[in-house]
Amino acid sequence: MNEELIKVILKKIEKNGLSYFSALPIEMQIDDKLIKAVLKEYDAIALEYFDSSVINDPNLIAKYFYKYKAIIKYTDVWKNDKTIALKMIKKFKNLNLYRLLSKDLRNDKDIIIALLNNNPNFYEKLSDELRSDFDIFLVVLNSKKLDRNFIPLKYADENIKNNKDLVFLSINRNSSSFEYASDKLKKDAEVVLYAVNYNLSNINHIDSSFKNDKEFMTRIILKYGIKALEYAGEDILKDKDFAIKLVNNFGSTVYRLLSDDLQNDEEVVLSCIRKEISKLKNNYYISVDLVYSIIKVKLLIDNYEKEVVIRDMINNVINEKKVKNKVLVKE
Repeated sequence: MNEELIKVILKKIEKNGLSYFSALPIEMQIDDKLIKAVLKEYDAIALEYFDSSVINDPNLIAKYFYKYKAIIKYTDVWKNDKTIALKMIKKFKNLNLYRLLSKDLRNDKDIIIALLNNNPNFYEKLSDELRSDFDIFLVVLNSKKLDRNFIPLKYADENIKNNKDLVFLSINRNSSSFEYASDKLKKDAEVVLYAVNYNLSNINHIDSSFKNDKEFMTRIILKYGIKALEYAGEDILKDKDFAIKLVNNFGSTVYRLLSDDLQNDEEVVLSCIRKEISKLKNNYYISVDLVYSIIKVKLLIDNYEKEVVIRDMINNVINEKKVKNKVLVKE
């Protein structure tokens, strides 16, 4: 159809209303140039005046009509046509459109991914089968529109919760994801260390065996400091070697967190004294009273007999230090 004829038709529509267009032969209504001209001029209002065979033509819907949300009032073709449905979902980002689709399209992977690109939080509403799909999970996890408080792993299928790589990616996106990992991965040393290194609160969800694992707890305490010791298991808090190692790393402040038996252990107390004295570096005139005042505060000493024993221990350590650092001058 040439431009002059289109102008004539538009003028007659302007004069007589869109009913004039409705009376045109179908052969004219399906002309691409005329369709574009009428839609440009009258927008979605024109949809009502197309012949039913035109408004239900999948090719014309995919080319022109899908752009108008009102099309859903005039045809159901889009509900069963994947190409049209995808275009409409991408354009309107409307969850209600998805709900109107045929059952087959509601379970179509491409349709779901298009929907989740716009509404990632809809993931929790999907069927079990769709929530077990790795590609779908990754679309949600990587979505820039994902609510920071929404944790996809919480709603994922067990196969995803048990996939180490996907759990790592989930923790990267939201460190709280670890809570929803499979029980198997909560016993996996690599995953557990990664999760707790990312966020100390994840230690609340690990298998209890790790809390009595000296190597694991040492690494966590080295990262987070003494505050992490409160999560240690009872067995580890009774381990002398572990306690002395902590004192050597963090000082005698550790002492008050140890078990009663270790607080009364001579080796542990000595390690506390040596650590405090070592902080004074090469001062060869260290005072027993000075060191004791430090030790008393950190070890919470309130017993006279214990005070006497500790003073003697301090004195011995100071003497050892002086002997060790004595400079011998050749005559």
